Parts: sequence; structure tokens; C-alpha cells
Amino acid sequence: MLLGRPSSSLFMRLGLIAVLVAAILAIAPEPTLAAGQPGVSISRFESLPGRLSYFDDSTVVLYHDTLRGNVYRSEDEGKAWKQVSGPPGGSAYMLVEHPYDKRMAFILSSGKSHWRSADRGKTWQEFKTPEPPAVRAGPPLEFNADEKHYDFIIFTGKKCKPWTPWGGAICHDEAYVTRDGFATDPKPLIEFLIHCSWAKATPELAVKQEHLQRIFCIAWEDSPTPSVSTALNDPMHMMQTLHSRGGYQSAARRDAPSATRLFYSDDFFGSRRLVEFDMGRDAKHFVGLGPSKRYLVTALRDIQSSSGGNMGTEMAMFVSQDGNKWQKAKFPHGHGLRENAYTVVDSTLHSLVVDVLDAGGSSTGVLFTSDSEGVHFVKSLESTSRAPNGIVDFEHLENVEGVAIANVVTDQGGGRGGYESRKVRSMITWDDGSRWNYIKAPKVDGVKCNVDNVESCSLNLFSVTKMHNTGRVFSSTAPGFVMAVGSIGDRLLPYEECDTFLSTDAGRTWKLASKDAHKYEFGDQGSVLVIVDDEDTTNHISYTFDQGQTWHKRDLGLKMRAKILTTIPDSTSLKFLLIGTQNRKDAGSQPRHVSVFLDFATVGKRACGEKDFEKWYAEGGETKCLMGHKQWFKRRKADADCFVKDKFHDPVGREDPCPCTEEDYECDFGYARDDTGNCVTTTRETIPAGECTAGKKTFMGSSGYRKIPGDSCDAAKGVKKDQKVEKPCDQGAPKPGTVGMQRHEFPGRIDDHAWFPSSPNLLAYVDDGSIWESKDDGANWFEKLPDPERGDPSSRFLTMALHTHDKERGYLITADQIVWYTSDRGNQWHWFTAPQPANGLGLPILQFHPLQSDWLIWTGSEGCTSGVDGSNCHARSWYSLDHGRNWHSIEKYVRTCAWARDQSFPVDSKAIICESYKKKEGSQRSFDTGNNDLQLVWGSPYWRNQKVLFDKVVGFAVFEGFLVAAELSRSSGSIKLMISMDGQTFAQAKMPPNLQLDNKAYTVLDSVTKSLFLHVTTHATLGTEWGTILRSNGNGTYYSLSQEFVNRNEAGYVDFEKMLGLDGIALINVVSNADDASVSGRKDLQTRITHNDGGRWKEMIPPRVDAFGAPYECNTRGCSLHLHGFTEREDPRDSYSSPSAVGLMLGVGNVGKKLAPYKDSDTFLTRDGGFTWEEVHKDAHKWEFGDQGSIILLVNDEEPTDVVRYSLNEGLKWETFNIGERLRIKKILTVPEDTHRKFVLLGESPRAQSKSVAIHLDFSSITGRKCVLNPSKPESDDFELWSPSEERSELCLFGRQTYYYRRKRSADCFIGTQIIQPHSIVKNCSCTAADFECEFNHYRDASGECVLQPGTTALASDPYEQCVEGDDYWYDRTNVRKIPYSSCDGGARPDRGARHVCPMSTRRHGFLWWTTIIISPFVLAGLVGYWWLQRSAGGRASHGSIRLPDPGSYAESPMAQTLASVPWALVGLANTAWAWISRQAESLPFLQRRMPRTRASYGGYRGLAQDEDAAILRDYDEEDFDR
Repeated sequence: MLLGRPSSSLFMRLGLIAVLVAAILAIAPEPTLAAGQPGVSISRFESLPGRLSYFDDSTVVLYHDTLRGNVYRSEDEGKAWKQVSGPPGGSAYMLVEHPYDKRMAFILSSGKSHWRSADRGKTWQEFKTPEPPAVRAGPPLEFNADEKHYDFIIFTGKKCKPWTPWGGAICHDEAYVTRDGFATDPKPLIEFLIHCSWAKATPELAVKQEHLQRIFCIAWEDSPTPSVSTALNDPMHMMQTLHSRGGYQSAARRDAPSATRLFYSDDFFGSRRLVEFDMGRDAKHFVGLGPSKRYLVTALRDIQSSSGGNMGTEMAMFVSQDGNKWQKAKFPHGHGLRENAYTVVDSTLHSLVVDVLDAGGSSTGVLFTSDSEGVHFVKSLESTSRAPNGIVDFEHLENVEGVAIANVVTDQGGGRGGYESRKVRSMITWDDGSRWNYIKAPKVDGVKCNVDNVESCSLNLFSVTKMHNTGRVFSSTAPGFVMAVGSIGDRLLPYEECDTFLSTDAGRTWKLASKDAHKYEFGDQGSVLVIVDDEDTTNHISYTFDQGQTWHKRDLGLKMRAKILTTIPDSTSLKFLLIGTQNRKDAGSQPRHVSVFLDFATVGKRACGEKDFEKWYAEGGETKCLMGHKQWFKRRKADADCFVKDKFHDPVGREDPCPCTEEDYECDFGYARDDTGNCVTTTRETIPAGECTAGKKTFMGSSGYRKIPGDSCDAAKGVKKDQKVEKPCDQGAPKPGTVGMQRHEFPGRIDDHAWFPSSPNLLAYVDDGSIWESKDDGANWFEKLPDPERGDPSSRFLTMALHTHDKERGYLITADQIVWYTSDRGNQWHWFTAPQPANGLGLPILQFHPLQSDWLIWTGSEGCTSGVDGSNCHARSWYSLDHGRNWHSIEKYVRTCAWARDQSFPVDSKAIICESYKKKEGSQRSFDTGNNDLQLVWGSPYWRNQKVLFDKVVGFAVFEGFLVAAELSRSSGSIKLMISMDGQTFAQAKMPPNLQLDNKAYTVLDSVTKSLFLHVTTHATLGTEWGTILRSNGNGTYYSLSQEFVNRNEAGYVDFEKMLGLDGIALINVVSNADDASVSGRKDLQTRITHNDGGRWKEMIPPRVDAFGAPYECNTRGCSLHLHGFTEREDPRDSYSSPSAVGLMLGVGNVGKKLAPYKDSDTFLTRDGGFTWEEVHKDAHKWEFGDQGSIILLVNDEEPTDVVRYSLNEGLKWETFNIGERLRIKKILTVPEDTHRKFVLLGESPRAQSKSVAIHLDFSSITGRKCVLNPSKPESDDFELWSPSEERSELCLFGRQTYYYRRKRSADCFIGTQIIQPHSIVKNCSCTAADFECEFNHYRDASGECVLQPGTTALASDPYEQCVEGDDYWYDRTNVRKIPYSSCDGGARPDRGARHVCPMSTRRHGFLWWTTIIISPFVLAGLVGYWWLQRSAGGRASHGSIRLPDPGSYAESPMAQTLASVPWALVGLANTAWAWISRQAESLPFLQRRMPRTRASYGGYRGLAQDEDAAILRDYDEEDFDR
């Protein structure tokens, strides 16, 4: 079989053959026909069809042979066929019928010549396009659905420019438009696009007359149009590549100079405009655009989300009903869209249906239905079955409103067998997804389960993800008729073990139609049903005239394997088409692929009269209502011996209105059903304008219910559940300009809390063992109770934890091994059983994998419970790969077991690292490093092969790409720090001279700047601990002194804190009276700050005046600002700064020569990363940031208070809010990103200190205007660009000029959606002294110079260590080294001595050497490719396998065009060597700037995708036909 695209000479040969084939295509009907049986006519083809296309309301059908590139036409529904005239044989690359014009179709070639027909394929006219068709992001033709504009068509072509002698090309898409159906040449629209679509993309879209010619296109910002020329028109622009070595690169796309935008034009892109969304300029990175019934939908990366769509995966979806106004789709909290993780499924005329991938895996989703606007979505069904490609097992029944069938996954299979091992069941809805039920199965012989118990025994059906025929899966326009292949039981069995079932009442009841799996089709509005065996070869079909009560067989006269059974799309014909394949023996010398035309008109039945019809109600009876009405059809009676014979007229449903009942309502937006089925609020409702004013204490709000979209029930005659109800004003969102408040008292004191990131959901752990949950930012709370069916109802919760890497997941751990977990930020909770009780030894209980959310490590305990002899009490660790369904033991007598892999530590994902005691006996409670060595052990995969890394350790940690192990010396008792960047090779950390690490005398500090910070205790006397901060080089091995006498406490915590949002800025407290403190036991602390990652520490410059405008008493030299640090905090999660409020820090301290006691301190603020400070309030306060710093909240931290202070302008002005009672506030909570405008104060009343009180404060109504960010007009927006300064001539930090957005201090607005920082990195700056630090064994003297430590030697130069991959030169070491995080370029380089060429530099080799290196992989790849082709030719392909052509096998390829002139040795370039060479060439000095890296490059451009119907023509071996 030919694998590549046929050559032109082959087309000529095929053309001659086609003449002969056409002459024998049609075979006359059988000469004899049994009375009352359908007629049979057989035609033969050389190949199976890639597409069968019926012209609507006609008898004409087209057959596209995609393998040979021919199209055949039948005028009699497939009885006789002829090859179409016009297109040359072999040129039909793609067949496209006009979806709205019933007479028009197109044949596209792989070149620039194509053909159109305006008479249902009878005649064809050639037309040309500037480029071949492109299908990278959608079909090449897009049609206008307006009847007067059917000739308006968008064509997308693939434009390529060659750039190598071997035929490689750089390709991109370009759009053209025709306004006369290609009667004239199409005109260009726009280049470098993703996809274009008409505003009037479907007949249902309500587009205004003036917008009928509107076109939307997703394209890059600088994409050229006929009237706009950009740098993209320059071929050299396409060759440019972003190249940076050792410098800092911004987050911009490496393969694109700009982002994708959604443009529109009303003049065919003579002019273009950006579509306006409420995201402003952040509306970019669009990934999709398309219609669904009466909705136009587009999706883009939501860069205003918490993770940032351009860096994370969160998506935003916008919907339009008129092609003009767009609204953002709103999903319930915790169910946002993620890239490649949602599907717009089979929607209706009154709502959109979207399936969102579950956070926990790739094979299940959650189904959501929208309101009539397509904007507000509510949850419909969980655990929907999804294929890996995103297709969802969901389909509405044709013609019957509100009925749909979906498959759900009730068991993932425990990871055994992957996708195919899942336990799948089918469910049905009769109210458009508001409620779902398992499908009641019929009673069938041989079924062992009880079909009356539908929860465990139901009918389960194959659906959309595994198609076995063309068209819709379950139904047609025949009213009420549903057919399916499935099985009865608690799961769907494999296809070959299933049977065929029939329903005639829209899925209410079912009966067995036939044993075994069959293909099926409906005809004559359901009066004829046809089935054919789909498990084996067959020589007959079966059919019924009485709705499946009796079945008849019709012999076909041949034996075949059925592939397609179909009829005209509206199922009103009496003629069917069966396509299949014969084996070679049965086919003989004839073509193997057969088309069997079945004609039931020859049966001779009369036409039905009025008495032969009945009213069929969709709900199954005249008293039953569906979607608010009784829908009924005029349908032929089952026992009527006649045919309808009403061809091309679809059955029309009629409606009788019904009074509204509870079934006609669903939960309104912002509400969800609770365990009792009632709709309860999930957020605070906005109070309508004019309500809750002038003393009014109530407002009219939502009842929690809304009428189901599309439901037409008569509320005047029934239930009115959607009527507004009266609500207290304090239950609604606060009125504009005010702060809302709600109070909740807990039954005990809150010991812990957890707030799910980017979510309104939070948890509180109370000291009585209960856990309370809030789903609305702490406004309302309810207790989370253990399920009595899953364990002891009185069991206490022990603790709770959030997944450290997956922000969707959280865990509640009980005492009886039950662990409750959520995969959607607390919206739904499930449970698993732990292998042992949680340990009570103070060890971590749960450890999480950074890449695989389902991979857990649990550390429990054995022999440690009360009432048990504790002499062998010890911990044991277990791992699970399926989220707690199955557990496997790791090791006993461990202190910690964890996954070795970390986000920034890219080692073996299956490796586990444990601190394991050497002696596995005795009570672990009594162990220490003196009586039982603690080993560090590495085990992979999954602990099967173990390796002891160190025999005796104190501990280990993974920080920012470094594995740090503290090895304990047996002889000296000192610690050696061992550093590894791969978990296997360790190097001892080289410390400054005379610095020994005493046991438990070090702390690894937080770092995100490519080096490690280490605090080494140098004075360990209880109460007066301090030490030295050391800072490593880039690989963590050589440490230099950063600062001495840094304060720590007895627990090992250090007064060291990095600023969030700005790298390289940190604060410390140092002991200024070290000599006196070692005697007196009293430490005097001073605060220092660094702006170059510890290279230099400086005093904090104090403000000139205090909060009252008065100068400070201490205003002489030596007076500075000091802040209380990390060691004094009640909660280590608190911080000076916020991850989203860039540049802002708050702290409690004083101006003076040393840090004053906490209660004698005041509150200070900086807006510029600590360069300048101001006192914002007297007294010590707790603080919190909201709305990315636009709200700052202060609460007195010295005594109980009833006042909260807040500022909306970063401390310029402070307002007060009275909470109505005096509380001692212990904590201020908000979402971890500090992006919400809602806070929770946790406090205790002086009168009842044993109970915590939560005060919810809502600032969302305090400011109603959203801030405007308009980069094109910065003078008129609400933001300013700010860059950290070190008082240099340039505003640089870490060698680069970086700008951040921050709201103008005086702007009266809220920010809302998160701004992605930094905004831009303008350039790398010249190096200055601030970009360097002292080299190993050096320190700064009083003059600031780096000098050698007495008695030490300088670190020797090492070319193999100093030559980073890609570097050409190395330099002798000096007394300083460049700070690893700095990207400065040029300027003075005091870190460089004499220059030398690196051993592996390309500059060591000449042109001949590099020529050999480049050509060798080509030769090797060619030999491998040739061997594979030879092997394949004699392998599977020669045994008669029937295989549809791979799109890539006949797609136009730049390589295929020049194969005749390219030696075989170079063929491997295209498939094997090119990727390797491309990567290597970037580092070659003579190819660096010649390698293309453009955003529009296709790479290996694949051919046109075959039609979706062709997916059913699966691969069958010869054995399939010889049974």
C-alpha cells in the first residue's frame, strides 16, 4: 500500500484505471426478489469512504475515496454511482458540503486548484486559491449562515516559504474571503492567524442586519492585513530567534513576538478592531473560537487569574448571542476552566453545555449547563466519562427536548489498566440535566443482577467516545426512537460482550432488540428499523416494521464486514446504504469494498392514512409534562401495516403547556443543592439598587431557584419557586460605600485554619476536634461532620492539610484512619482509608508529589496507641499511586519519607527518599542520633531498589534545586553539609575557615534566587542564640559570609525574611551587643535590609516624621528603623509583604538605635521595597493586604479592640469601622494571594476566651469602580509603572531594569483581577559593584573591600567547573564573584581574571569537524529509516490489513516534493535528526542567528484531518473476515 502522497505519474495510471472501474461500479439488482423483502443492489469500490455526504432534502449522495482522491456521485441514494466529472482523478483531497445551501459543495485539492458545484455535484467548476488549504486550527472553509450571504465564504490557506536546500519550509496560515462562492478569486483578509469565523456562523445566532458581514479572527497582534503592513511581512523577521545566554529573559513567548488577540472587521479587514472584553488589554492569548447553536464562544488564557493564564493553565470563556456583545462565562467556585481541559458538548437552543476536566485526572469531568444567556453555569453531572482527546460521552436525543444520555465513571480502576479499566455507567436526564438517573434495564434472560435495583443493576450504553457508526449515536428525527449497544449490570462491558437495545419512548423503557452488538439505523420516521452485525462478518441484515416486536432477515448475497449503515439525515427515507469490506477470498478479482443499497420501497406497503397515526407524548402519557409542556408527535402506530412515505419532511413536535411544578426549577446562580436536595446559597447576594436604604432592614432577593432554561411551564397555574423572597439586609452584599459584616461564634478555640488558594473556601480546626467550613470567604460557617457510614460518628478530626502542590486539594485526617479529601477546593468531599492510624510522634503525616497529585506518602504508626505495649512503637511510611485506593509499604522505623522530586529539583519522579533508623527495634520515642543512627536512603522505582546515601544524618531538605543533607561526624560530632543537584552526586559544602557546624545548629533559609542561604549558629546559649548567615555560589557548594550575629530563637527560627513579589530583598535582625549579651543574657537587636540578595546589608533609613508629623527624638547618626521579625510571630505564615502587592511591606517597630519592646512599637509601611518608610499608625497592629494592596487592614495588637482601621490609598488616609464588640484579635485571614476584598478576623472575647469568634468583613461594596489599565494611554488610567531603585544612575536591581504595575496611590477604584508581574523587563544593565559579592574564603573589611581570611588560601580556578554549557571562555578567579541571580551585562567585571578557552568550546574546532558532526546524524537516521521501511514492507502491511490513510501520508510535504533528488541518507532528516540538529545548532557560532524559531512555524505540518465519520472505520486484520 502506498504510504506517501501519490506521485503525478501514479495519478495518470489511476486515471486510466478509474475509467475501467467506473464502468463496473454499478451492478444490476438481483434478478429475483422474494415477495415482501427489500431490494438489494451492490456496487464496489477500490477504497472505503473517508466521507459520505448527503445533500439535504435530496436523493443525491457523494462518496469520497480519500486514499485515491476521487469522488463518486449517486442520484438515487446510493443505488448507482458515477465518478464526478471536472476534478481530475486523484485530486480530491477534501470534500466539503455547504452546511446551509442545500445545493452547494466543494472539492478541495492539496494544491491551489479546487472545484465547486452549485447543482448538488452534477457539474463542477474549477476555482483557484492563492495557497493550499490549511487545517491546523479548524476547517479551511467557514460559511456565512445568512440566507442572503451563503456565497460569503472564508478560505484559510497554508502559506510556506522555503529556507533550506533540503525542502524545509516555514509555514503560517492566511485567510481569504469570497463574496460570490469562488466565482472570482478570493481576496486576502489577514495573515498569521489561528482561526476566522463569521459572526453569523449558525442560523440560530441572532446577529443584527448591520453585522451580517462581520468576521472574527484570532490572530497575532502584529498580523498583517491588506491595509496593515508589519515586520511580519519581512522574510527575515521569520528567521529571527530569541537568543540569550546567561541573561534574564522575560516571560514572553520564545516563539512569538506578540500575543494572539481576537479581532473583528465589518469591511473584510479593510480596517480591524479588537473585540472589547471586560479584561481590557489583558484579553489576549486566545486559543479557540466557534459557534454552538445560538451561541458564539471564544476561549483565552485568563492572565488575570491567580496563576496567570500565560504562565498557568486557567482559561476564560466568553459568549455572544449576537456577534456584538460578549459576556464572560461564570462557573461555580472551584470549577474554573483550564487549558486543554474543557469541552463545549452537544448544546441546545436554550443553553450551553460545557464539560470541565476533573482536577484529579484526565478521564472524568464535570458537566455544567448554562442559563439562556450562556453565561451563568450550574453543575449538572459529576464524573462524566471523557476520552483522552477531550470527547465526552454525552448526547441529546434528537427531536425530544430535555432528554440526554451521558456516561459517568464510578470507579477509575485503581490505576490498573489505565483508561480502559474504568467502571463506566450510563445515566439519563429528562429535564435538560437538572436531575440524572441510571437507566432502568429490561428483564433479559441470563442477567444475574436485579434490574429493579437500578442503583446496582442498570442499562449501560456505548456512547460518543467509542463510535461504531456514522451520525448521531442514539437517535434520529424519528420521534421517541432510541437504539444503543450496551450491557446490563453495574458497569459497561467490552463492546464484543454487549447486546443491542431499543427504546420507543425516548429512553423511559427499553427492550432487547438483538443479542450481540449491531450497527443500527432508522427509516421512514421510525416505521423501519435496520440492524447489521457489528462483531463479525455477516451475510444478512435484520429489520422490523413494528417497532422491534418482530424481526426479519434479508440475505445480502455476499459475506462482508459491516463498516457503515446509514440513510438520509432526516431518517424519512425507505432506502439505506450499507458499506463494508470483504476478504480477498470472497471478493475474488473484484474490488473488496462494497456498497449495498437497501430499498424497502419495493416491499409494496400502502401509504399510511390518518387512522394509522397516534399522538405520542414525549413523557410517555398525556398527563406527563417535559420541560413545562406536553410535547407530542404524530407517529405511526406500531401495528399499522403501512409506510409513512413523507420523505424530506421532519416530524414536527407540538406542545401543550403545563402548570409549573418543582421539577421545572433548578438552582439559581450562586446556589447549589445541599444533602437534602434544597438549593442553598454559596455566596452573598448583591442587594438591588434602592433596597436596604432609609431604614429598610430587608430586601427582595433570589429564592435560590430559577426556571430551567427552555422550560415553558405556566407559572400562573402552578408553583412559583423563582419568585423573589424577602431577606434581611445583613445577609446580602453590603450596599455601595459601606463595609459588610457577619459574625460567627465557634464552640471552642480555633487552633488552625486553611484557606484554599484562589477560592472563597476556607477551613477552621477547633480545639474540640471539629472542623468548620465556609464557602463564602468566611461569611457563613457549617460544621464538617464525619459520615456515620464511613466510621465512628464521634471520632475527632486530628488535623488538616492542603496539598502543597495542587491547590485544588485538601485533606481532613481523623483518628480512625478515615481521610476526607477534596479535589475541588472544598466544594465536594470524598474519603479514603489510610493504611494505619496517623502517627502521634510529631512526624509529617502526608507528603505530596509535585507532578502527580494522586501520589501520596502516608506516615502512620504501629504499637503506639493507648492500652498497647509501647516498647515497639514506631512509624511506618506507605505510598499510594491512586490517591489512597491502594497502599504499599515503604519502610518502618522512619522519621520522614518523601518524594525525592520537587518542582525545582528535577530528579526521578518515582524516587522516594527516607530518613530511616538503622536499628529496626525498640520504641522510636526514645531514639536519638546517639543510640540509633539515622540513615538517609534513596529508593527507586517506588523504593524497590534502595541505596544508602549517608549512614548518619541529622536531616535533609530540598530547596530551589538543591538537596541538602546534614551528615553527622561520628568522631567530632560536627555536621558536614552535603549538597546535590541530582540526588546522586554529593559535594561537601565548603565553609569559611574555622566554622564548625554543631549538632542541630544550622537552619536552611528560604531562597528563590539560584543560591542557598544558610544560618549557622555560632552562639547557642539558651535565650541568647545568634549565628552567621552564609550564602552559596550557584551550585550550592562554596559558602561565603553574608552577615554575622543574626538573631535566632531556641526553636531554630531566624529573623530572616524574604520580600514576596520582589526577589533579592530580605530583612534580618542582628544582635548589636554580642559581647554584652553573652554575659547579660539580654540581646539588643537592629534591623538590616539587603537589595542584592545578601551581597550587602544596610541599616533601614527611618522616616523623617512620625504618624502625627512630629520629628523623632532619635534623629542623629546611628538612628535607624528597626522591625520585629520572624522569631516573635505567633503564626509563621504571617509576613511583612504580600505576593500580589508588589513593593508593599508593613512592620511593627521603632526608630532608634535598637529595637524597642513590641508594646512600645508602632506600625510602618514601605511602598518601594524597603528603600523608604513611613509611620502609618501609632501602636503595634496586625495587618493584612487585600485587592493586591489597594486595601490595607490594621487591627490593634496590644489589647482588645472594637475598631478596625483600613486604608484605600496605601496609608495616606485611614478609616475606622466598628465591629460592635471588643475582641482580642489573634489573626486576620484572607485568600492567600491577597486578591480578595473580604477578610476574616479571628478573635476571642475577654469574657469568653475559650471560644473563638469570626468577624467577616466585606469591602467589595466600598468602591464600585474597577481600575482601568490602558497601556496605550497610561496618562488616563489608574496605574503607574514602578521600578525598584538602588539610587544608581539607572533604576536597576539584580542587573536589570524591571518595571511593575502598581495602582496610583490616589486612584479611587478596586483592582479586581490579578495583574501579572513583572510587567516588563526593559533591559539588562551594566554591572556595578552591587552585582558582586565576596568569593569563598573572603570577607568585606571596614572599607568594603573583599579580602582573604587570615590563614586561608584563595579558591583555585577550575575550567571544568567554571565552564557552563555553551560558554566559550573561562576566567581566573578573583576576590569577588558575580551574584548568581544578577543578569548584568557589560560594565566592570572585577570577578574575571585572565581569560582562557573552555575545553568543550566550539572555538576549538574548525569547519571540517563541524561539517562531519552535522552530516553524520543524517546518514545514521537515513539508514534506520530505510531499515524500518524495508521491515514494514514485509510486515503487517503485506498481510492485508485494512487501514484508512493517515492524514500525513497524503498531505503535501515540503520533503515529499523533492524526494527524487535527495539521497536516501538524508531522508532521515525530516523525522529523526532534525530536532536534534536544531537544538545543537543554536549553540554553534556560525548557525546561532540562522535557525528559525517563529511562532507561526508548522514544524512537521500534518495533512488534512480525515472526516470525523471516518473514525469508525477501524483497523481490521485479515483474520476478522475469515471467521
